[in-house]
Amino acid sequence: MKTEKAKSPVEWGSTLHGARLYLGGIGIIFRAFQGLGGAGVYSLTLFSFVRIVPYKHFDKVSSLAGGISSLGLVLGPLLGGAIANNGSWRWVFLYNVPAGIISWVFILFALPIHFPHSSPDHAAGLESQFWLATKDFFRRVDILGSFLTLTSCSFIIAALQEGNSQYAWGSGLVVAFFVISGVACIAFIYWEWFICRHDIGIIPMFPWRLARNRVFMGVALGFFTTGLPLFVCIINIPQRFQIVNGSSPIGAGVELLSFSVSCPIGIIACSILAGRLSIPFCYIILAGVACQVSGLFLYSCAGPVTHLWLGQFGYLVLAGLGVGLSVAAFYMAAPLVVDQDDQSAAVGMGIQFRTLGGVLGVAASASILNHYIQSRLSSTLLPSELAALYETTESILSLSSNVQTHVREVHAMAYNMQMRLAGSFSVAQLFAVALMWKRNNVRFYKAKQVPSSAE
Repeated sequence: MKTEKAKSPVEWGSTLHGARLYLGGIGIIFRAFQGLGGAGVYSLTLFSFVRIVPYKHFDKVSSLAGGISSLGLVLGPLLGGAIANNGSWRWVFLYNVPAGIISWVFILFALPIHFPHSSPDHAAGLESQFWLATKDFFRRVDILGSFLTLTSCSFIIAALQEGNSQYAWGSGLVVAFFVISGVACIAFIYWEWFICRHDIGIIPMFPWRLARNRVFMGVALGFFTTGLPLFVCIINIPQRFQIVNGSSPIGAGVELLSFSVSCPIGIIACSILAGRLSIPFCYIILAGVACQVSGLFLYSCAGPVTHLWLGQFGYLVLAGLGVGLSVAAFYMAAPLVVDQDDQSAAVGMGIQFRTLGGVLGVAASASILNHYIQSRLSSTLLPSELAALYETTESILSLSSNVQTHVREVHAMAYNMQMRLAGSFSVAQLFAVALMWKRNNVRFYKAKQVPSSAE
């Protein structure tokens, strides 16, 4: 009888490495599903506020929606920091499960099943209604446009993320990623123009008539330029507190409250200014830009010191207040500058532009950090020590005291460069204001007459 030969330690190590790679690949696939579902829930929720609430209450519901979504800015870093401080970061994904279940139960009982459309003929069976709706969905949905958008965004994000990190900017892979992204973007623009011009029965992701709406294009640019400061601050500032100041994950979450709490305060302030006082959105955005630029550029001038300087929290409060004002103003203006039939597309595209700006900003800021660290620490650290910095912040503790201080100071200067990037995009919001500007600037009127279907 033939017996199996026992595996050597090297073979067992190879098997375990292969299993980790396999499980890692499975995890990436499921994270992609999580992203698809989360993006759909986020956009549909914000759009539902526009359709389910009468126009005269839009200012209040905008404040409520912005406040609830910004609550994640407060709870996310705290919960994430607490989990990372006491366990594995993988558990971060699980706290979405109870929140999702509770939300699903509320929606099941509170939201009409056929919202936002009128109820269909009840004589038809539910099964036939489902299949008819599914067939109509796949016939009219812009699948090619979605694929081209995903391709363009994915490849430019990958290029920015990997450029000057794993690969040089001039490497064939990075250049190819940029080219593929550009070709997909051009193809997307042509495809949207084609289906709008020839009316082939597909609902475009980007109705071409919106491209001729100067005010809406300004709002879309505003969504994009507010996404970068918001995402860059939420993701990179806690990292700075941990790496530069030696804070714990939960401590970094608490220290971020100076930004994450002032942001929803700015959203509520925008609702009051636009809803109760009828101040034009352009004026509110200008105030938000002034706060963002002041706060972010002052924060970027903080010295490369490792002790926790309290003055920086004042700058973060100012920046968060400005981001909140601008984010809420562009969101409230989006459905007001288009026809009712285009409101869903306007809100959906706005959210997509904000997310795209945020993700591109995170990738660009990571590239800035990588370049800064490699150019200034490659002569100080061994290649293995330099590589360990990208794996975990705890690797700094293994260095000598003097080297630790130098590494933290270099990181502080790199994070300052990231804040200047965010501040530059805050300045770019002025171009959005210029596109939106007209003799009678867009503002919220409670007495405005709207079609009965919007009620």
